[in-house]
Amino acid sequence: MKRFSVLLFVSVFITLFEAACSSVHVHFAKDINFDQYHSYAYVGRKLKSSLPMTDARQIVRNVDRFLRERGLEPNEQNPDLLVELNMKFHKRVDVYHANSPWPRQYQSREGNITITLKDAKTHRSIWWADMYIRYHNPKELARILQIRFEKLAKRYPPK
Repeated sequence: MKRFSVLLFVSVFITLFEAACSSVHVHFAKDINFDQYHSYAYVGRKLKSSLPMTDARQIVRNVDRFLRERGLEPNEQNPDLLVELNMKFHKRVDVYHANSPWPRQYQSREGNITITLKDAKTHRSIWWADMYIRYHNPKELARILQIRFEKLAKRYPPK
């Protein structure tokens, strides 16, 4: 039991450490005035992801909230920005022996989320972000997404 609690503590510590690390990368076109954009629409409304649908929807809700907090409103008819959202995840299984004849398995999901904002008139990519995420359950995903989107909030609009 003591070994299990130590392993649990170590796994929680590693998860929090991974969440705090710089795993958010942002790039943008330097010659663009971001004040001219006021609305957005998604390109390709189908979610193609290996994630459970609840996790994928949670990510989409976070992207929507991020864009709305930046002053952008959804507009399917005449958007200023087109949003491409790509989620590439896979299952990961870690096996720990911990000096025991019976190994323990810990499953998680890991992958990348890529958000690309394109000018609707020119279809030129003007801002894109890539973030690495690894999580064990939906509650942990929510906490990690909050941390990642806080980092993104500091980088959009670029200064």
